[in-house]
Amino acid sequence: MAERRVALVMGVPYATDLLYHAALEELQALHPRFTYLPTLSRERQRDGSPAGYVHERVRTSRDVLMGMRDRWDQIIVWGFVVMVAVWIGLGGLG
Repeated sequence: MAERRVALVMGVPYATDLLYHAALEELQALHPRFTYLPTLSRERQRDGSPAGYVHERVRTSRDVLMGMRDRWDQIIVWGFVVMVAVWIGLGGLG
């Protein structure tokens, strides 16, 4: 069996709302099978890209996430209930 991969798409309004941000960045640096995609809806992303919502981040990260469709891989969308409810099952990936 292939080793599992995990992606965490975390959506919050502001960078100050990112729970465990430093620990998750460290985890990503230490574990190549873990992808952390923080998403800010009320301010520019830390990489300078525009503010956005989880569903937009999923769409713009499609190349990363589409490679994770093995039954053992996990994609976790973490945000406010309304944001996440739209993407239950990540139907937007196609």
